[in-house]
Amino acid sequence: MAPKVVDKEVKMQSIIEAAIHVFARQGVARTKMSDIAREARVGKGTLYEYFRTRDEVIIRSFQFIIREMELILRQIHSASLSADEKLTRLIAYYLAYFTSEKSDKITVILDLWAEGVGGRNAELLQTIDMKALYAGFRDTLAAIITEGIEQGRFRNVDAHTYASLMMAQLDGLMLQWALDPDVLHMDVVKKQLTYIFVEALCV
Repeated sequence: MAPKVVDKEVKMQSIIEAAIHVFARQGVARTKMSDIAREARVGKGTLYEYFRTRDEVIIRSFQFIIREMELILRQIHSASLSADEKLTRLIAYYLAYFTSEKSDKITVILDLWAEGVGGRNAELLQTIDMKALYAGFRDTLAAIITEGIEQGRFRNVDAHTYASLMMAQLDGLMLQWALDPDVLHMDVVKKQLTYIFVEALCV
């Protein structure tokens, strides 16, 4: 019988997803390589074949989450929709993270952000470049808003400032949800955010 061929990319992704679940449950600082191996159902030796250190798992996990979010953001940006429809869809997508199986990723992002910004880990601080991350999201949001202004659908506002205000609102909601998930009723939040940032922007 021929030996089973392992798709290393698929295996690495499954380990990263397992690590994200452990990070969300235990916190990044308290998670050990053995915890990740157990969650991924692999031996520690196998884990070290893919990741040399725990910090490498942390960094790759953060990059995995961000790439997923960036992909969705790009898909919304490039969709054949009006600018107001794109903003409405973006708000709905972001809020869906809170109540879906992806909510683990929000918890991990907050924890990793604290690790990096807190300066407790120099490598994380270098790799998790929150300034660049925010700049990328802000630029995409601003591009959608600019598109709406050029279409004559939006009022003439400073697109980057407006994008920053939207991001601040969404980040604040994310933090409140992390502290107490029951404090937010997402249907109401989505309706209010759409009114504040989309309907009020429309001409």
